[in-house]
Amino acid sequence: MSIQFESVKVLAKQYKMSENNLKKIILENNITHDKQKGSLLVNVRAFDRWMATNIKTLPSEKLVEIETDEKKQVRLIHPMLNAKRVIFHPPDSTKIQVLTRLVESLAESGAVTKANVKPILKAVIERERLCSTAIMDGVAIPHPRSSMEKYVKEPQLVLAISKKGIHFESDDGKPTNLFFLICANSIDVHLKVMARLSRLLRSPKFRHELIISKDFDEVLEVFTRWEKNL
Repeated sequence: MSIQFESVKVLAKQYKMSENNLKKIILENNITHDKQKGSLLVNVRAFDRWMATNIKTLPSEKLVEIETDEKKQVRLIHPMLNAKRVIFHPPDSTKIQVLTRLVESLAESGAVTKANVKPILKAVIERERLCSTAIMDGVAIPHPRSSMEKYVKEPQLVLAISKKGIHFESDDGKPTNLFFLICANSIDVHLKVMARLSRLLRSPKFRHELIISKDFDEVLEVFTRWEKNL
């Protein structure tokens, strides 16, 4: 199978990033690339792999570059929230049970059909088997590896909040309290949602306010207020 290379211009268009921001990320992180006739060509697989692995630990300024499109606009998180897709005190105790509950809520809220629950859950579990999507500080962001455009027309977000925490194979070995399932209809949207969520979740106060939220209205208020000042 031949290795696919794309120009920065083409890749930036696919991910809806500015060419300058994309070029900086590629060169500063030594992502596999080549130069031909003055053009920078990028190994697409290497770029995708790097983004998936490193987005949770990138500096905030790099996340800003990822979440900002060529029109200098960002995708806000709070409009993606839905009362039927915010789960309080999930009773599930295992990783698979939590993932299943998250995906099933997509169907319960009408975001996907019941028939699509099984393939979406399979994609989420396959991604989880590569490495846990639980990061430090009680947060997990499960997601499929590829675009879910076959199943969703708009990006979907599910949030589950567990005050006591659930074991989810996190980097620090501690229980996970906040679970964000991202099901996006394109790779660029997925990365932008991941980048913005990662920035918000780095604040201990933001995480605490979400964990102690009593209902959907409080969750929405927390997100709206924090995004306004992000």
